[in-house]
Amino acid sequence: EEDHLQEIEGEIDPAVGIPKSVHALIDLLDGMGLPYSLGEPEREKIPLGAPVPFRLTPHEYRLLSEHTEYRFEPGTELVQGRNGVRADLPLQEIAFIQDYVLEALERCKDEELRQDLDELHSKLQFYLDAYEEEEPEDL
Repeated sequence: EEDHLQEIEGEIDPAVGIPKSVHALIDLLDGMGLPYSLGEPEREKIPLGAPVPFRLTPHEYRLLSEHTEYRFEPGTELVQGRNGVRADLPLQEIAFIQDYVLEALERCKDEELRQDLDELHSKLQFYLDAYEEEEPEDL
């Protein structure tokens, strides 16, 4: 167990003592032999095209602004606060953002930046996996 913790030490955020990414958490749990489930999460059903509450930390917002070509559509209401940016976006827009992050990841050479972009990509996937869009029923 101790060897495993040293192995992933760089993946632990020393400020708060928790893994920096989902992947680091899974590695930590694997090494400790603790049970966890990566089963299919319950997806919230929403109408097709309905906006969902979307949040980015200040760091994630900077990554998106400075390292991708993505720009929020004019008229998108962005609520900026101390903890980051919030907007209500449809899943299609979140998938669009994810495409831009993937594009930036593919051309990125800096390992630390790649890790940050990869974590942002994973967060966007989490949003996409958390909801299931449903077609309106025909009348």
